[in-house]
Amino acid sequence: MENTSSKKVDWKNFRDWLQVIVIIAATLIGAYEFVYKDVYKPSIRPTSLNVKANIELVGKKDGMCLVRCKVVTENPTDRRIYIPAFWLTVRAYAIDEELPNLIKMNRELEETNKKLKKMLLSIYPRISEAELSEIQSPYRENCQSSRNMNVVINDSSSLNPKHKLYGELTYQKKLVDDSFSWWEPMDKTTNEVVFAVPAGIYDYLEMSVNYFHTRYINDISEPSWSINQDSSLMVSFSLMEHSSDSTAFAEWQKRTASGYNWNITTLPLWE
Repeated sequence: MENTSSKKVDWKNFRDWLQVIVIIAATLIGAYEFVYKDVYKPSIRPTSLNVKANIELVGKKDGMCLVRCKVVTENPTDRRIYIPAFWLTVRAYAIDEELPNLIKMNRELEETNKKLKKMLLSIYPRISEAELSEIQSPYRENCQSSRNMNVVINDSSSLNPKHKLYGELTYQKKLVDDSFSWWEPMDKTTNEVVFAVPAGIYDYLEMSVNYFHTRYINDISEPSWSINQDSSLMVSFSLMEHSSDSTAFAEWQKRTASGYNWNITTLPLWE
């Protein structure tokens, strides 16, 4: 009888311990589901948006091209994403060496006109300046119809070969004005803008959509907007606690998966 009684007591203890183990295991699994899957993994998941940018030619009229830009923005993550700065910039490019050639042509044109004027004065010493101004050299007549020639006929001081490399600023716009703008999970927005550029001047347009993204908006300062040398917009941020420490800000970006992102697309203008 004593042996049977002790065996029953041992089996009861085993069941009690088994229940404890099951409860502990269930607690650990629940903690894993909540802490790792719902807290830790989302905290290290990339925060960038899905941005689809499109630029298209919609029509021509009176020597102008009508251009439409469309930006579709979506948050594919399961976390709110703050976008304190979001803007687009469109630049126009000529892909050949026309701009440097036009500067050279303008200089040659000035020399040709000086020689022509000297020759005409030797033949017609009493000719007036008004009559001289109406006379154009064959070189000028041949080249004045060249595209962009009207901007360099008399003055080349405003031309900068760097415009050839970086493109001429054509259009820009801030897509958000609120520095605390955000996209909730699966949010989707669409922005459209329309503007015009001269026809026959440029070879293609380039649209750049730029934004700064973060999940920790309270860590950074208000966006500081500035103007580049070509009049395009640029923005910068700093940490609230280390306003002048660029190294600390760079480390914060890495730690929080925050930073700048962009989308670039082009539109050929050849017919």
